[in-house]
Amino acid sequence: MKIDELCAARKDLSEQMLKELQRLMDEFKQKTGVAVRDICLDTNELLRMDGSRTCLILGIDIQLDLQIEPQNGIGANTLIRFEN
Repeated sequence: MKIDELCAARKDLSEQMLKELQRLMDEFKQKTGVAVRDICLDTNELLRMDGSRTCLILGIDIQLDLQIEPQNGIGANTLIRFEN
């Protein structure tokens, strides 16, 4: 594979991943009414004995845009932490 073909394939992969993540986030918001505010991927590079390298996804941290309105009507910023 030539370098320009590799660059094009890499771009296609990133666009596919972006579209799929956007679809999943839209689906989540439609189902729950809560939007995703931020996504953080935790990755690690695995170096194999044959010299090849593989990217592993160790975890995904998803922050939600969640606003809570208290029953008394007084506004407040509330942090809710979700842990897996």
